[in-house]
Amino acid sequence: MLVEAKKEDLISRLGQCVAEMLAAKRFNAEKKNNVSCIYGTVTSGTDWLFLKLEAKCLHIDLTIYPIALCNKILGILANMVTQKA
Repeated sequence: MLVEAKKEDLISRLGQCVAEMLAAKRFNAEKKNNVSCIYGTVTSGTDWLFLKLEAKCLHIDLTIYPIALCNKILGILANMVTQKA
């Protein structure tokens, strides 16, 4: 899982997070690590967006989760860590 922390507009920061996810996928492939999913997060610390790179398909949840939904955010993060994607 990669976390891209930025201030202000999260949507405009998606590109950098996706680039990091693609780099992680390539790194794992070169090291022969069998990682089927790369997860990404763009956050300002108070707002959160989540991404998933699976094979050649990028999934972006465009819902912005505010920190007030802390339980939801923690649930998503826990699912990323425990999922055998």
